[in-house]
Order: sequence, then structure tokens, then C-alpha cells
Amino acid sequence: MYSFYNAIFGGDKIKDEGTFERIIFYAKAFLRKISNPSFDIDYESEDVKIGLCALCDCIYDKLESSNILREEWDGFVRTYSSQSGYEELLKVASLFFPAELLYRGCDV
Repeated sequence: MYSFYNAIFGGDKIKDEGTFERIIFYAKAFLRKISNPSFDIDYESEDVKIGLCALCDCIYDKLESSNILREEWDGFVRTYSSQSGYEELLKVASLFFPAELLYRGCDV
């Protein structure tokens, strides 16, 4: 899947395969959480793979930023976001996955 991320999706944020493989577990778990239980997810579908890669980039961004909104060096002020990133992941999922796959209770 990492080769798909690099070659087909064009991903360049996640630099090593080990990190990608760890993050894709979270992306798949998130997709299962927000998907319609009666819909069978085809993980071999190119559309699903592209959506998972987009979720991986989003998750990676959240891990790298540590929810920091603002930093100041001289005053040593740091402001953190209280958001978990869930809303952002939902937006990404609604862009890449078909509507019939997503569970309507997720407010997408």
C-alpha cells in the first residue's frame, strides 16, 4: 500500500513505510467507524485506496502538529487546539468515499 501511496496517490508527507503502515491502521479503523455497517468495504478498490491515503495524510498532519495553533519564541507562549481532528477527517472522508459507504449518523 505504501507504493500505491507514493506512485499513484502522489503522497510525499509520510517518508517511511513503517510510519505509513502504522497510520493506515488508524485510517482503516476510522473508515470502519463512519461507514454504513451494511456496506462491504472493498479495500482493493482504487477509490478506497485513494481515500485511505488522503486519511493517512490528514492523520499524519495531526500527529506532526501536536495540535499547536500558535507559538511565540520570545514570550514562550504556545496555544493548542482543543479539536481532535475528527471533523477534518470527516470532511476528507466525505470528499473521497461514496455517499452510500458513509454512515448517515456521522454528520458528513
